[in-house]
Amino acid sequence: MKFSVYTLKNDRLVPLYRINRTPAGLYFNNVSGGGPSYTTYHEDGAYWGRVGHAKAVKKRREPLSSLIGPYTLSTMTGTILAPRPGDRKAADVQLRAEDIVVDLPNPFGAEIIISAQEVTLEPLPDRVDSQVFVKSNLTPIILTFEFFGNPTNTLQVGRFPSPPIYKMTFEANERI
Repeated sequence: MKFSVYTLKNDRLVPLYRINRTPAGLYFNNVSGGGPSYTTYHEDGAYWGRVGHAKAVKKRREPLSSLIGPYTLSTMTGTILAPRPGDRKAADVQLRAEDIVVDLPNPFGAEIIISAQEVTLEPLPDRVDSQVFVKSNLTPIILTFEFFGNPTNTLQVGRFPSPPIYKMTFEANERI
């Protein structure tokens, strides 16, 4: 399953993420920045983040098949001042039913939560205008996205801990 996450700015869709769930794992492509940047979380627990062409983060986490959660997979604070020249008009984009479009004033915050069951998020006073989206057809996991205004008091703080880390260091020839 593939889907994209966009924010609406000046009648244009600004892409934030492209997410792909395959039999091998879960792939988060951060398309809001400059160069290629993505995070992968494989079925066997291999987890890495790439910035450019370097693996900046390499970890072995709980395998997706045994993950229970809920865990905060990612948080971000975003400010979209203006669409980029390549961002298309919202009316011209053929959105898929799975795609997410959020419309929040700047700055905004986001949290991605991974779990084996659907998570109910209680309102938090610091997260104004909260918008929650649940993707439950990513077997065996569920992703919950929360977008909100006023991220200054919750900067980089997730509701849940990160998935457990089993291993942080690797041999030069070890696959991760």
